[in-house]
Amino acid sequence: MSLERVQHVDQTISTRHSVRAFLNQPVEKDTIKDILRVACRAPSGTNIQPWNVYVVTGGTRDELVKRVCE
Repeated sequence: MSLERVQHVDQTISTRHSVRAFLNQPVEKDTIKDILRVACRAPSGTNIQPWNVYVVTGGTRDELVKRVCE
């Protein structure tokens, strides 16, 4: 791996941040697709990629948020 790639990975990890509050705005469908396109290549232990992703919007999302918060 080149030094430039290592520095890029280091920078990506170093500038990472967690979000604890969210805006009450819908996320554009293309943005969600881009996130999922990149995430599907994320490494996992023994490369089994044990996750499932569900995207919900509108009334379904609102009901899910309500139930989780209860």
